[in-house]
Order: sequence, then structure tokens, then C-alpha cells
Amino acid sequence: MIPGQLRARVDRDFRRVVISPRAIVHWQFLFVLTVALPFFATIAVRPDFTESTTLLVGALIIIGATTVAGLFPWRQSNSRWALLLAIVDVPGALLLYIPTPGAGFSMLVVLPVVWVAIAFGGLVATLMVAASIIALWTAWWTQAQVAEVQLIGGIPATAAVTSLIVLSAVAAYQTNRVASARRGLLHRQSDAFSRALERASLQERFTSSVLDSLDLAVFSFDADGGLRTANRSAWLLLRHLGGTRFEAALSDYEIDYGSPIFAPDGPIGRALQGEQVDGETTWVGGAQPIAIEWTSQFLRGDDGSTENVIVLARDVTSQLRAQADRDELVTSVSHEFRTPLTSILGYLELALDEPGVPAVPREMVEVALKNTERLLTLSNDFLAARSPSGRSGMVLTMEPCRPSAIVEDAITAVRPQAIARSIAIVVGPLPDIVLDADPLRIRQVIDNVLTNAVKYNVESGRIFVDAILTDTGHYALSIRDTGRGMSAHDAERVFDRGYRSAAARDSAVGGSGLGLDISRQIIESHAGTMALSSVPGEGTTVSITLPAGAPDGRHA
Repeated sequence: MIPGQLRARVDRDFRRVVISPRAIVHWQFLFVLTVALPFFATIAVRPDFTESTTLLVGALIIIGATTVAGLFPWRQSNSRWALLLAIVDVPGALLLYIPTPGAGFSMLVVLPVVWVAIAFGGLVATLMVAASIIALWTAWWTQAQVAEVQLIGGIPATAAVTSLIVLSAVAAYQTNRVASARRGLLHRQSDAFSRALERASLQERFTSSVLDSLDLAVFSFDADGGLRTANRSAWLLLRHLGGTRFEAALSDYEIDYGSPIFAPDGPIGRALQGEQVDGETTWVGGAQPIAIEWTSQFLRGDDGSTENVIVLARDVTSQLRAQADRDELVTSVSHEFRTPLTSILGYLELALDEPGVPAVPREMVEVALKNTERLLTLSNDFLAARSPSGRSGMVLTMEPCRPSAIVEDAITAVRPQAIARSIAIVVGPLPDIVLDADPLRIRQVIDNVLTNAVKYNVESGRIFVDAILTDTGHYALSIRDTGRGMSAHDAERVFDRGYRSAAARDSAVGGSGLGLDISRQIIESHAGTMALSSVPGEGTTVSITLPAGAPDGRHA
């Protein structure tokens, strides 16, 4: 693209932007509040930083931009010039970053970039991202000269902030684009219905046929809240909810298992009070709830008073459940990443705790530790990500293996975590036999059980591991901890997908409730059994049995 065309495109994107004046002030004050906490924390820890002219200039720039945002008479016609505030905020944040190595001020650049991506999008946001990245690396170079820090040491952090800027801008732009398209679609539909209802007295039959052909439920209320008309999809929805009389059908059902949807705080009640409801999704029903997306539109008379309230309802249950299935798949995979990553973290931390480690190897281990922590964070982030739908069977790769060796390897992997909490692992007899099983899957199960035994144990607790060969030819493994335990109700449901016990939910230990469900599937696919017993305050015992022979199938 030649410079003239580039300039014309930027000018076009810039001129078509209209921003709410209130949004300008809110964004700038949000930025200031985000800057204030690390700024004053840094000054409190290092009072000598107040002598830095660079730091003070950066603070004054941000304060000045905030003052302009608060005092300037913003209107929609001139709101596009708020871009200058975001442009000024970037050097302001980087001037705070230059004299304060390690304070993290460089990450503040993300906020103005995200705001520009949401408000302006397109080429303007792209140029903002590029300029911010150039400014960031320039500030990094300047920091190395001014603060006398090593250039190499700052490269990973600066590269990480660069990635964060790009990813945040792309995510903000795409999210805003999808949300805008969805809002636009719903508003267009609402406008179409409003125009049709205005001509209802003359074209009642035509309007009714049009409305009945839609898969959206349409309700029309008068100014007093009385139902005037409803289309075919609306009556089908009411029939599904258990009645045909409007108030009776809806008042018995709950929104998000809370207040009735016809109550004042429900979507219909709020719409009848004059509140705009735009794409709000609620779960309605009891044992088999359905998800409804609500939108409201108002028909006003010549004097501006509301004459009709139109409420649109669309069944989005299948879409949300399909989305939940996709999320469940991603959650399961991400959950299984945690155990090996946690083990790696433990060994790296132990290596750093060893006395006499030379500086260069220590630095390398620290880099590996940081990258591993980042991978673990990304794994947790994947729990909220989207994934293509579809389920596949659990494939087993059966081969002769020694369960005692698998158990010993799993204990070795989890031992650093146990040592960190002064937890002793007591290993009893482990029969040295050969089983026909999938060693990787069996290791996955034992890793999960041992990790839980460490996570939910008490400080200086114990874990007992032993196994026997039963008279029926089964390998029976027992893993018992002295942790907090759980109630009988929780013990019965602990293998349910996504379930976490009350003690686990109340603790500071993270988890998604997927590990034991997956583990039991693996054991059952080997024609084995997995059981759990627990006593509150005393601990939990997990019992696993595997047949000495091969299971009939090779797939779960």
C-alpha cells in the first residue's frame, strides 16, 4: 500500500469513529487507577526513585492527560480526538518504566492499546500497536543505559510484553467486532418487528404470518404490562414451560435458579419498567432448564411515551450446550497438562535451592522455571478457551508393564512437591508382577491421585502407598493421605465430571474437578475399579484394582 493510500485509509477509519464522552473519561481514569497502585508501591519501596526526573515527567504526562480527559468538553463530534490521550499515555507509562527496572510499568502500555483496538479498530489500531512496540523496545534500550541493567536480562520480559500487546489488541478487536455484529443483528431484528407491529391494525393477518414464520419468540405488551399478542414460537415456548396463560406459565419458573423472570428484576419485568434488555441470556426451568436470549424494544407515541414493549426470546440451549461440550474437551486436555508441568516446576525449584550453583547455570534454570510457569499459566487459560466439537474414544496402547515401577516413578515425580510441604511419602510392599496395561494411562492415574494427596494434605502430613496381589488375581493399589478429608456426600460425587468437594472449593487450592473422573474412565477401560473413601479431618484413601489379564477391549 503506497503512502497516499495508507493516509487516506487511516483518515477514513479515524473520521468514522464515534465514542461516548463518558467512555473517554472512564477509560482514562481506569488507566490512572491502574498506574497509581504500582507507582505508589514502587515509591514506598524505593523512595530514592522520586529523585528521577524521568519518573516524574512520566507521572506528569499521565496526570495531564487525565486532567484533559476530565475537563475537556467532549462531544460525539470531537470524540475521535480522544485517540491523542491513548497516544500520550504510552510514553507516559514507558517513562515510568525506564528508571524502575522490575516494577512492571511496561505492561501498562497494554491498556491504551486495547482501548484503541476497541474504539478505533482497523488500521488505526494496527499503527498504534506498531508504534507502542517500537516505543517499548526503545524504552528497554534506554533503561539499559540509564538504569545500568543488563540488556540480555530484559529481553524475555520485553518480548513477553510485546506478545501481550499484540494478543490483547487482537483479542479486544475481535471480541468487540463480534459483539458489535451481534448487537447490530439483534437491533435490526427488533427494528423490523417494531415497524411490523406499527402497521398491525391494517395488516394483522400479514404481520401474523410473518411473525409466525420466525424461530424467535415475540411478545408484545401494552404500556400497563398486559400481553397484546404473541407469535407461534412464543406460544410454543410457553407450552414448553408448562402453560398457556402468560403470567402463570412464566411466574413459576426461575431465572438462573433465582427470581422469577416475570418479577421486577427478571428480563421481562425490567423491560416493562422501561429498561433496555439487549441479548441477555438466562436459564429458565427446573429439572431440564433451557437457555433463552432476551431482547427488548420500545414503540413510542408522538409524545414520546411508551405505547408498546416488544420482547424477543430465542432458545439458545443447543448452542450453549455445544459450546459447553467443546469447553469440556479443552478443559480435560488442559487439566492433564498440569501434573507434569507441576513436577518440572518442583525439580527446577529444588535445583535453585541447592547451594553453590554457579551463576550461569542458575540463570539458565531461572529462565526455564519462568517459562515452565508460563506454560502452566497458559494451560489454565485453555480451560476457558474454545475447541472444535466432537468426542473420540479413549485409545489404549496395551503392553506388558510392571505396576510397581510405574508407582515408583510417579512417587519420584511428586516428591519435590511433597518435600516443599514437609509431607512424607511412606512406600509399603509393591508386588513385582507384570500386567497387560497401558503404562502411560496408568501413570496418568497415579500421578493425579498422588498430586491430589499432596495438594489436599496438611503441612507435615503423610502419604501411604502400598499394593497387594489378591486371591482373585487382581493388583490392588492403595494410596492414603492424612489430609483434610471430605464428607460422605462429597465422596459419593467426587467422580462426577466437574465436581469439587466443599473442602476443595473452600480451600485456596485450584482445580477443575476433572482429574478423578478421567482417572476412573482410564481404570474402567482396563476392566478395573477405582474407589474412594474419606473421613473429614482424618484423610482420604483411593483404592485401585487392575486385573492380571488383559481387558476384553482396547477402547474405552
